[in-house]
Amino acid sequence: MFEQITAAWKDSGESYGSPRITADLRRAGVLVNEKRVARLMREGGIEGRSWRPKRPITTVPDPEAPAVPDRLGRTFTAEAVGQKYVSDLTYLPLADGTFLYLTSVIDLASRRVAGWTITDHMRAEVVADAFEAARGTRGTLAGAIAHSDNGSQYTSLLFRQYCERHGLLQSARESRHQRRQRTR
Repeated sequence: MFEQITAAWKDSGESYGSPRITADLRRAGVLVNEKRVARLMREGGIEGRSWRPKRPITTVPDPEAPAVPDRLGRTFTAEAVGQKYVSDLTYLPLADGTFLYLTSVIDLASRRVAGWTITDHMRAEVVADAFEAARGTRGTLAGAIAHSDNGSQYTSLLFRQYCERHGLLQSARESRHQRRQRTR
């Protein structure tokens, strides 16, 4: 049995895993269970290759950063344009297996994107650049609330200084770590 599995694996360019090898063997008339194929492959030290790129982690809290209060309290509405903004950073997978990173700033009154950036990295300046684009759209950010998660880009010194310079009040949802600390 292992010889047949190895032959099917080599025919696939050493890329097929147990589901595809099981299907190949069944098409060839061999009655076999996928769990057995997986076990034999594991014992024989062969494995398939995954072509899917790993998903990047976009929210990494900085344990050294000062805590940012939640000024919105789950109230995602605003009375007027330019009072409250929410922002997030997400990844966009590309066909070649790499990623681009989109940072958006949404005005809670109009529900429109006020600023955004697309980059090939997740450094802290992308957040400041997205808010700078929102400032260019709205004219000023003074007195507005900037709500986000507790990702390292949003808790960075660079973004804190940007908020201070432009009169933005930082707000962040409570992280799991903060909730655990509060409930202890």
